[in-house]
Parts: sequence; C-alpha cells; structure tokens
Amino acid sequence: MSSADLRSTCEVLKREYTKEYERCIENMLTNQKVEEFDYEGLKMALEQEFERRANKKVIESNVLKGLNLEDIRRAGEHLILHDGCMSFFQSITNNQHLNVNAHVLSYCWCADLIPSSFSSGGIPTMNVHANEFLYENSLYTSKIIKKIETPIDKLQAFTNILKNSDESDKTNLTIYIGDSVGDLLCLLEADIGSYCFKFKPSKNRNPLWCFVCSVIFCFNKETKSARRRKCVWLEGVIGHFVYGF
Repeated sequence: MSSADLRSTCEVLKREYTKEYERCIENMLTNQKVEEFDYEGLKMALEQEFERRANKKVIESNVLKGLNLEDIRRAGEHLILHDGCMSFFQSITNNQHLNVNAHVLSYCWCADLIPSSFSSGGIPTMNVHANEFLYENSLYTSKIIKKIETPIDKLQAFTNILKNSDESDKTNLTIYIGDSVGDLLCLLEADIGSYCFKFKPSKNRNPLWCFVCSVIFCFNKETKSARRRKCVWLEGVIGHFVYGF
C-alpha cells in the first residue's frame, strides 16, 4: 500500500469512527424532563458496539500490518498525555508512604504502547488492561487479541479488578479517572471518580454535554454513597487507582 493510499484509508477510518461516536452521544441526549438518574438507560446507550465495528474495519484494512514492535514502543514514548498526568503518576508511584495498586484500562489496539509511554517518564511498570497485537518475528500480523473494545468491556475489566482486591481491608478506596464517554460506567462504579474530558463542541452537539455528564455522575454518586458501606479515609492508604486511557 502506497503512502497516499495509507493516509487516505486512515482518514476514511477516522471519519467513520468519529461519525458513529457522535451518533452514540446524540442517542444519549434527551429533550424530555428526567426525574432521576437512569443508570440502565445510560448503560443501554453505551452498549452500541460501533467500537467493535471500527476495530474490525481497521483489522480488515491491513493499514497497520507489518509494524515493528520496537517502532511501536518508541512511538509510545512520544504519546501526548493529559496535562499533569505524568507528574501525577510519578507522585503516587514514587511515594513510599502510599500503598497504591495502579491499573490502566484502555481501548488502545496495542497494549505495548502504554508501558513505554509511562516508562519514558520514569514510572515503573503498571497493570495494563488493553487489546494486544499478535506478532510474528516482531512484526504485526494484523490480528488483535481483543480484550477491551467497548464501555461494557471496560466496566467488566474494572469489576474484575475490584473482585480480585483484598476484601478483608474495607478501608481501601477505588479511584477512577476517565476522559471520555466510554469511562462513565466505571466512574459511576468507583468510590471516587474524576472526569477530565476535554470537550470540543461542534455545531451539531450540545455544548453542555460534558457538564451534564459530570453533574449526572455527581448526583448519582451521592445517591450511591448512601447505599454503600461507610468508607474511612486513612492517610497513606489509597487502594486501587484506575486510569481510563
């Protein structure tokens, strides 16, 4: 495939994904008055599997076939993270007084990108939950081991992390930081959630979308906390920290 064909194919794939992503968001919005938070309605809206369809198109297009593993890792070293993300991870992983079990959940096609992006900042290896490339002689074969493709997959991975935690220590808190609509279900499941989505409004989208999502999240967490066990915050104990990548 020529460079021109490669760029053209990538643009088409990107355009199709963006269109379906925005359609998913529009389907979640409603003009009707809502009396209370509808968790099941949100979950149903996020069950649209356009991410799986998008991944299938990428695999079938072969645009990434032949990528070298070392080149992928080098590319990961130059990934642009949210402002303050690297310094935050450095502060919690290098602090000997904190007992932190850090995880990264990602839709990323290639899990090899993520460790190198953090190792470039001097951060030790973390638990990464993402899709994985299949290689042959260090070259990508255009096949993917699918682990996290949808918001429901992310929620399941997050739930598994919680199940595998030490249930005997009831003081542990789960902190989840997300930056997209796909992180909403995990944000609602965590003890503490932070939504750092950088919103770029378009002419067809409600500019209050990000704010509305955050408000819905906060109100639901307030209701949920009343039903949960009482959590005690102890200095030096955080528990599980999960970052939606």
